[in-house]
Amino acid sequence: DPLLFGLFSMSLLVFSIARPAVAVLQGNNLLKIQLWISMVVTAIAVGGILLLTSTFGVSGAAASLLFAELVGTVLAIRFACIWLGENKIGFPWRLFAVTLCPIVVAAVAIFAMIYLPGAVVPIAGLSVLLCLLTALAFLRQLPPVAAHIMRSFIVRPPFMRRG
Repeated sequence: DPLLFGLFSMSLLVFSIARPAVAVLQGNNLLKIQLWISMVVTAIAVGGILLLTSTFGVSGAAASLLFAELVGTVLAIRFACIWLGENKIGFPWRLFAVTLCPIVVAAVAIFAMIYLPGAVVPIAGLSVLLCLLTALAFLRQLPPVAAHIMRSFIVRPPFMRRG
């Protein structure tokens, strides 16, 4: 089922973009906040599964999991921003925006492929091109030291280096 695959794929992508914010919460032992976020996400996921599965089947369950993951991501980012602000550290909004772009591209591409199966090749080609452009924008947003390290990995990957 392409829709089911698309919903689960999007859940993984949303999960991945939340990782830096979650790392802030975990690294600073903000356990009450983590517990609260987990309870909210669990309630949304379980409630959504109970409400949507009877009508939409497994795709309804996948949609509720995606929605729960979106809510968890928003909450993690919000609380990470609060903690970072209290400690006079800015959230890296520019990098976050650049990182969010390929996820949006992937979401649009996945659902476009589902509903326009005759246009899979051009949709895939356009989405790859947009993701490559986003990767270049990401590299331009990195601090000089990090950009240099990334370029060295691209020019000469670790598996191609000697000893």
